[in-house]
Amino acid sequence: MALEKDTMWDAMLKLRAWTPLSRTGYATTPLSENVKKVGEQKYLFAVESDLAGNDDESPYVTMIMWAESDGAVLQAADGVLEENVNLSEDSAPASVLLPLGCVPEYGAILKALRMSGENVIETAEYRIAIDGAFLHKVIRGDRGSYYFRRNDIVESERPFAIAYRLG
Repeated sequence: MALEKDTMWDAMLKLRAWTPLSRTGYATTPLSENVKKVGEQKYLFAVESDLAGNDDESPYVTMIMWAESDGAVLQAADGVLEENVNLSEDSAPASVLLPLGCVPEYGAILKALRMSGENVIETAEYRIAIDGAFLHKVIRGDRGSYYFRRNDIVESERPFAIAYRLG
């Protein structure tokens, strides 16, 4: 499957952290308090106050996200399992959010992040406060977090969502 260059991702990557959502120039559809949809499989994560506690121009954008569906982004960002469904294997992540030259697979992402010298953490997240349900595994690098559905490690598993922290 050939991936075409998507200039919207390039523009989203140029956003600065803590930019007021109203100044991004994007028309958004709110999916939750923090998740705003800007296009097909494209999302902004925004918070209500900046680091100093100011909320004058809130919400403020702190991350951009790719997810294979609206339900997938809600699972990654908000821990909402009920909205997420497995989509086809054809749902490809935005290549600009992957480590350079990396295929979208658990083992390849982990190896590429480690080889690039990034600080890497592998975690699993659970919905403890409600029912203890397993949410996802996450590989966290310096700027990117890659979300996976399975609770075991499968080298070829593809991420269902990616969060990229803006600088």
